[in-house]
Amino acid sequence: MAKPAISILTPSKGMEHHLPGLIKNIDTQIGPHDEVILYFDGERPTNKFLSFLVGYPYVRYIIGETNIGPAAGRNLLAREARNPILRFQDADDQLAPYSLDQARTLINQLDEWHILVGGQLMYRNRVLSRIGIRKESDKKAMIDALARQNTMVVNVCYFNAESFNTVGGFDENIRFEEDWDLWLRYLNKFGDEAFTLTDRLFGIYNTYGEDDKHKLHIRADVRKSNREYIAEKHQIKTET
Repeated sequence: MAKPAISILTPSKGMEHHLPGLIKNIDTQIGPHDEVILYFDGERPTNKFLSFLVGYPYVRYIIGETNIGPAAGRNLLAREARNPILRFQDADDQLAPYSLDQARTLINQLDEWHILVGGQLMYRNRVLSRIGIRKESDKKAMIDALARQNTMVVNVCYFNAESFNTVGGFDENIRFEEDWDLWLRYLNKFGDEAFTLTDRLFGIYNTYGEDDKHKLHIRADVRKSNREYIAEKHQIKTET
C-alpha cells in the first residue's frame, strides 16, 4: 500500500527568521509527494528568503495583503493543500525526527481516523526541558481535560483533510493562538473517535524563556478573552 502524502502548512507573521531552520528540519524527512505551503500574513518575504527557497522546490508560498490572523491563515492553507493529510506547523517549532514517516505508517494501519495525536519534545532556550508522551490509554483523561481547558497544540497532530473540512476548520473569530475550540468541535462531531493517540514523538516545541515573558504578558488578556468566547460558544461552565 502506498504511503499517503502530507501537506505541511505554516502561517507566518513576523516569523521569517525562523523559516529557514524549519524548512531545513522538514527537508531531512520530506517525502516525494509531500508539500510545504507558507502563508505570509500581511507581509512580504524578503529577497534573501526567496533566494533561499530556490533550493526547496516542494515549498510554495502565498502572500496575504492584509493581516487575517493565524486561524484564517491556517484555513486558507488547508484550502490550498493538495494532500489527504494536513499538518499545521508553527514557524518557530519543528518536526521531531522521523515524524512524517511515522505518521504515514500509523495512518496506513487505521481503518478510520480524524486526528492522529503524538507527543513532543520541549526545549527552553535550546535546552531539552521535557518530553511529553501520549498513549492511547491516555485518551479518556485527555478528553476529560478538554472539557475544562486546552491541553493540546496543533504541532503534535496530523489531520485527516476530509474530517477537517467537515468540522469547518479553525474558528476565524479567534485571532490569537487558541485551538481549544477546534478540539471541542471534533468531539461534538466524532465523539471519542475524534482522536487517535500514539506514543510517537511528532513535534519539537521551542520556548525562549526570558525573551518570551514580555510577549506573554501582552497576550494574557487576549488569551483570556479567547477562552471566555470558547466557553460561551460551547456552554462550558468556568470557575468565577
